[in-house]
Amino acid sequence: ANRVEYAEVLGLGCPVDTLVQVAFHDNEALRSLQCHRRCAADSLVDGCLDFDAAVHTSGDHTLCAAWQDILNACTMVEECGFAEQQSTGQSGRLYRSQCVPAGTSTGVLYQRMVA
Repeated sequence: ANRVEYAEVLGLGCPVDTLVQVAFHDNEALRSLQCHRRCAADSLVDGCLDFDAAVHTSGDHTLCAAWQDILNACTMVEECGFAEQQSTGQSGRLYRSQCVPAGTSTGVLYQRMVA
């Protein structure tokens, strides 16, 4: 089997419309990492360090989890091409592969590579 690796990429940003739609995704394991779903009831849960109730609403697509779990989620979801690490590294977003120079990303971007 091919091994998936992630490499940091600089100078790219991912358009908002290429976000993996976590809140509505058919993958239950992915949905379970959504910030709102995981942290709204109890923000002291492990992985909820970056949770912000004002930002991470029920329709938001940010994941709250340890960074390795976020990378694993990208690997698990076929359409994911990039993972964006935000804030303390306990949250992030997944993007399909249309990231471009100087897009709108706010975090550190990692590109999914098959080794």
